[in-house]
Amino acid sequence: MAYSSTNTYATVADVEARLTGYSVTWALDRITVNGTREASELAMVEAGIEWSNGIIDAAIVKLVNSVATRPANDWLRDRCVDLAAYRVMTIGGGDATPVLLDDYERALAWLEEVKAGSLTVPGLDVGVILQGGRRMSGPIYGSMQWRPERR
Repeated sequence: MAYSSTNTYATVADVEARLTGYSVTWALDRITVNGTREASELAMVEAGIEWSNGIIDAAIVKLVNSVATRPANDWLRDRCVDLAAYRVMTIGGGDATPVLLDDYERALAWLEEVKAGSLTVPGLDVGVILQGGRRMSGPIYGSMQWRPERR
């Protein structure tokens, strides 16, 4: 999936808010080293965010059943920024601060716990409304599969 500013957990502005615009420009000034951020260098931030989106998608997809439209959630946005900020600062072999490394490692650990079911994402609505207007809760069985007996 390509980066979309309308279907993402975090935006370029969110990453800049963590790192500052100057730090992002400094980290990405790799193609034409001139102190400015070019469109191709901006694409590296977007690629870092989309990489982070993919990690989050994998962690929550079983909870929300579809990440085609990513849920807006502050906690997930912060985890996306944790991952993307580290990714941006380490592009091309750059160094990240110990704080960014700690945030990155903690975000990965938390997302693994979410995936395993031992951590709940604060504020995430895991109920999906089906076309018939009812809320899904539990496994869906195909018409030819075994179903538990109703009592």
